[in-house]
Amino acid sequence: MKIIIPNIQVPILHNIAQCLESIKVQTSLEPLLWNVAHKPILDLFDETSPDILLLHISQLDSAFSMVCQEFKFRYILIGDQFPTNLPIQPDVLLTSPHVASTIKDCNAVGIRSAAKVAQIHNARYRDTMSSDILVNTNNVEITTEIFDLLCFLTEEYNTKIVGDSVVKLHHYLGQVNMFERADFLKSSKVVLDLNGEDAWDASYLKIPSLCINPIADHFLTFNNVSTLRVQLEKLLKDESLRKTYIDTCYKHVCEGNTYYHIAAQIFHYLGEKHIAESLSYYIEELTS
Repeated sequence: MKIIIPNIQVPILHNIAQCLESIKVQTSLEPLLWNVAHKPILDLFDETSPDILLLHISQLDSAFSMVCQEFKFRYILIGDQFPTNLPIQPDVLLTSPHVASTIKDCNAVGIRSAAKVAQIHNARYRDTMSSDILVNTNNVEITTEIFDLLCFLTEEYNTKIVGDSVVKLHHYLGQVNMFERADFLKSSKVVLDLNGEDAWDASYLKIPSLCINPIADHFLTFNNVSTLRVQLEKLLKDESLRKTYIDTCYKHVCEGNTYYHIAAQIFHYLGEKHIAESLSYYIEELTS
């Protein structure tokens, strides 16, 4: 079965692609990345005749309408709304949880943050990357408030900062690839989640996290330097509390909060029971 995934800057697409890559041998899948900038969709279909297409809402155009007339396939649409007047209805819509709750005529899956297990499950502790506190600035705007928060951390703790958003502090180590990011997470004592994503990955790696936004009820949060200091001192010094919190976070990850779980839900809606079960079994094996 050929599954086409556009290679564009939409994280859910890459997360699904990585999950499918993990199980392609046992399921006879052929996940293929589509270079959107260099290959028109008509040429893509002429050359590959895909069974399933993942498509972002920005790619809905006249060429897609022509493909719908000439080829038989199923597709998964990603977007923040459910467009009207589509040439054919998507089999699954990936959208915000709010929009998903309002959709009645289509299988809708709410896109949420989850552990990117396919990227991080081989993470290793590395002494050169070790820290008390790790901050990842991907998808974080470095406002005055955030900068002041980082200054506090770097003054009080052994702090390392990585990520796409530049921070003008000596503790900022620059951009990292997904494998380096995983090792930095695994090598820290506490991860500070500023983007609503890192806490899930840290939870899978059994590293405690503190969140600036309440992304799930079980996560510990902070809203200023004072509450951050209190929470950090507990996690760094109280081994019993630290272990209990790590166990709680890991349990929540295993109960449906990885991209393997999300991908399994998508392929369940597509009626691809074997693929859905393979994705579920794969994550169960990793977490058992």
